[in-house]
Amino acid sequence: MRVMRLRSGVTPRALAQVRAAPGVEWAQDEQGDVWLRAESLEACEGLPFMAQYVCEDSDSLVPLGCRLPVARLPKVLEWRSLEGWLRLVFPLAALPGELNDSDSIPLPLVRDHEERPPNVLLTTLEPLLSYVEEAAAVRLGRLRFAVSGDGEAVVLGEPLLPIRGQRYHLHECLALPIGQVPEFTLTAEALRQSFGLAKAEWALLRGDTFDRLGDDDFIPLTRSAVRLTYERLHMQDALAVEEEGG
Repeated sequence: MRVMRLRSGVTPRALAQVRAAPGVEWAQDEQGDVWLRAESLEACEGLPFMAQYVCEDSDSLVPLGCRLPVARLPKVLEWRSLEGWLRLVFPLAALPGELNDSDSIPLPLVRDHEERPPNVLLTTLEPLLSYVEEAAAVRLGRLRFAVSGDGEAVVLGEPLLPIRGQRYHLHECLALPIGQVPEFTLTAEALRQSFGLAKAEWALLRGDTFDRLGDDDFIPLTRSAVRLTYERLHMQDALAVEEEGG
């Protein structure tokens, strides 16, 4: 069994990056220090720890790389599941999803000091249609798009179109606004579990909400496809007005 003693002042936010590591348990001693234990703590080595030990059945603590124990595990420790303590609550319903702030770890964003190319554009169907009506087909060839029932459009690929909208950088399974990155690092697997994402899905963050998108939602960005989508949406709106009037 591996045991890790963390530095004082470690918060749940700092531990969120390893919440999905299998079999990790935590406890707190009388001084308030946090301890972790598991068969393997390899996923936790990026945490701010004071020491790592091998702990046998006798509760003797043997520092890694040593043969002799230097202390015993405190008897007051009450071990609990780390995953249960750091519970992230995300719904599994279709987009848009919402973060449950009452019992969740937020995903705070901080300023990004690296320049990352935008590869996701959140816009609306009208400016998208106006642009593709005049654009050369070669300019659209590497892009795909998806449209929601209320006319919002997401364009995916590089280089993005020079139209109004919010730009994001999609990496792994998370699309974040350009200029922002998570304050702490989560593995792609942990993100998928936290957001309830399938293998081919990714999340577009929008404040305290996110849209769940998948590869099957997107089609090639062509003039005819955008026109057809625009016509269908307006036809649906017209039918809805007629039904309300009838």
